[in-house]
Amino acid sequence: MLVTLPARVTADRGLPVSWLATDNLQDLRGPSEGIVVLPPHLAADGVRDYDLADPDEGARLYEIVLRRAVTAEDLTGTINKDLLLRWWPTLDLPPRLRELWELVQPFLKPNPRPSFASLRPYATPPRLNDLHGPTTGIIRVRPHIDTSPHPVYDLDSPDQLRQLYRAVVRDGTPEDQMSILDLPTLERIWSELDLPVRCRQVWEARFPELTRSF
Repeated sequence: MLVTLPARVTADRGLPVSWLATDNLQDLRGPSEGIVVLPPHLAADGVRDYDLADPDEGARLYEIVLRRAVTAEDLTGTINKDLLLRWWPTLDLPPRLRELWELVQPFLKPNPRPSFASLRPYATPPRLNDLHGPTTGIIRVRPHIDTSPHPVYDLDSPDQLRQLYRAVVRDGTPEDQMSILDLPTLERIWSELDLPVRCRQVWEARFPELTRSF
């Protein structure tokens, strides 16, 4: 979801009257490498081409887009979540714009108070190719994955399938993951899983191919 903040009192001439931010970094699927060509309404000083291989150029690109974005596509089609996390501390942004992003994405703040989700260990299987779980029918999980009285999931229900995969990725042991998760299914729904930020980071750091599965 996009969040807006009036920028009239601080915006420079030619910038939008509102700043935009998103409360879901998974929406930010811009390129992570190569040359980015900005549309005319975002270009600053006539410069439109930026090379993401150059951190200075990349950071300048992100400063421009974050300041000038007027549509969701300006953000989601240009900004990449991993690069934003990497460059965020060094970006030269108006204080109120930085506050907006850090309000809806608190972990962007420097030295945030650690939460249990940010400190707890997350298990992963040895290899993604070891995931050979069922793809249809009913499955029951153990209490450390789901403490409800009836921890049963219907794999033929899309909603229950996502709930199951979220729980097993987050709380399952490697053995649970290998016996319950199916690799093609995991790749297909990975981007839809509502996971703790650090859990997703652990899995994607171990298996970067997951980030290319959507």
